[in-house]
Amino acid sequence: MRETFNKLSEISKQTPVRTREGEILGNWVDVAGMQIYYRSAGDTGPFLLLIHGGGSDHSGFAWKYAIRAFSNDFRVIAVDLPGYGKSQQPNWHFAETDGPANSAGRNPFLFHINFINDFLAALKINKAHLLGISMGGGIVLGFSLKHPERVEKLILVNSYGLGNHVIGGIFTYVVTRPTSASNFIRFALRISRSLVKAGLRWSVYDRDKITDELIDDAWLAIRQTKTHPTWRDFQKHEITFTGFRTTFLAELPKLKIPTLIIHSRNDQLIPAKYSKRAADRIPNVELCILENMGHLVPRESRETFHETVFDFLK
Repeated sequence: MRETFNKLSEISKQTPVRTREGEILGNWVDVAGMQIYYRSAGDTGPFLLLIHGGGSDHSGFAWKYAIRAFSNDFRVIAVDLPGYGKSQQPNWHFAETDGPANSAGRNPFLFHINFINDFLAALKINKAHLLGISMGGGIVLGFSLKHPERVEKLILVNSYGLGNHVIGGIFTYVVTRPTSASNFIRFALRISRSLVKAGLRWSVYDRDKITDELIDDAWLAIRQTKTHPTWRDFQKHEITFTGFRTTFLAELPKLKIPTLIIHSRNDQLIPAKYSKRAADRIPNVELCILENMGHLVPRESRETFHETVFDFLK
């Protein structure tokens, strides 16, 4: 098992990576005093910013193939959010006593929304297309509502922030409260590739798509983030006794940016009905419901995903 992990670790360090579509570069930038890692590809066309989801996701996992696929037509930027992937963790941690009324700096979700603005400023990007999946979808949606002048088009994939459903309900709330429980679960995943494979069944509809490559990528991501305090902060803030804390439904009618909502009908983590309800409230929107796909669309059905995004952006 150790030999397998060491091999995966060496593969993850190989940047830049030559590909058929071009070159993927690994980059570092200082954002508000944090060392932030991002992947980039393509040197022509509009900027396209990709924001990954929660858990152990990062720019090289969700967007492993999307970065290359979009690099012919766009200048692609895929960032590891603070505390995710290779990026530095924020220098604070959310506590149960920090209510949503506290300062933005203590609200993990709002912190990442504000981070997008600082990140774009650090790269001197005035305007870009934004594409986010799951938690990342909620982040780019929140950013677009605050800074519409900086967004060309918006794409939400199985997005957070459109409803309050929590898979597992009260049980999930109880399990995510104690730090010891969260640490134990992540420890079990770090030492067991089989548990990682079983966990992917919640994110992938077609079991045949749970390949050795996907399992190894997910396993490496979990081992890299270890106890992952940034994700734990997000869970403790956003998962309440009655459901997710943050929804943007009331603000959606004022979203004038051309928006594409992609949702998998068979998503087991975020119900498709929330995207349908959101589409009814956004003035300039296209809704695409994908059949026989799970939560991790960019990895499970990448050709369909890439084509759907291209059709909207081009």
